[in-house]
Amino acid sequence: QAEEGIVFAVRRVEADYLAPARLQDELDVTTGLVGLGGARIDLIQEVRRGGTLLFTAGVRGVLDPHGPLGPHLRLVPLLRPRTSRIEIS
Repeated sequence: QAEEGIVFAVRRVEADYLAPARLQDELDVTTGLVGLGGARIDLIQEVRRGGTLLFTAGVRGVLDPHGPLGPHLRLVPLLRPRTSRIEIS
């Protein structure tokens, strides 16, 4: 969310490709919050076609210390009140 000065860099991705998809397929992508630390956010992502799970990934994002709010920004005070309603699709 660059408009709030929060900039993430992807630090780690662990992915499992379970089944193929084609270009014309309609896919559902969901992202859920797994963990939140001072300068990191852990997410899980799933891609489905209908009821079939095609892909899962664990993603760790870290705060970019060169973002607008600098290296001393901490996530927990900013995002903890919002975590019950974070949904990225």
